[in-house]
Amino acid sequence: MNRDKDILWLRDELTRRFDLVLRPSAEEIERFREEVARLAAVVGDREVAESAAARRVFLMQVGSADMQPAEGLRSAA
Repeated sequence: MNRDKDILWLRDELTRRFDLVLRPSAEEIERFREEVARLAAVVGDREVAESAAARRVFLMQVGSADMQPAEGLRSAA
């Protein structure tokens, strides 16, 4: 079994890894993958790219606040 092809396993893994309250949809997972690929090409570090992509895709921006690191969002809440 290819875990990247198993959408349920991947959804649960992303939920756990990024402390998501709601599980991502298939469309969000696809946007996440695309954003990781784009950022990894720019940054050159896949782990940094995954973290940044998770913030951009899975965190909902409220109001006109600038995109902040996840730590800043948690402390503001």
